[in-house]
Amino acid sequence: MNDNNQEINQLLDLLGQTYSDPLVQRNLSLKNLLQTVAADLEQSKDIELIINKYFKSLSLADSLSQSSTLNKLIVTLKNHSS
Repeated sequence: MNDNNQEINQLLDLLGQTYSDPLVQRNLSLKNLLQTVAADLEQSKDIELIINKYFKSLSLADSLSQSSTLNKLIVTLKNHSS
């Protein structure tokens, strides 16, 4: 369980870094999506749920934003689901 909490905290930290990215800050819908993902993760404590629920939306946003931190978040989620 402790490993899961550590993974969740790392993912929340990465979400925060992504949210702070200047390329992300220019996109209100992406900022809202990241806030929703973070809130859902904090509430559910279920990374698999987050991957299943938001991966497609985050991937689409990644292809449009060209944010390196968002891309890192996508890769992290993708590696976790493998």
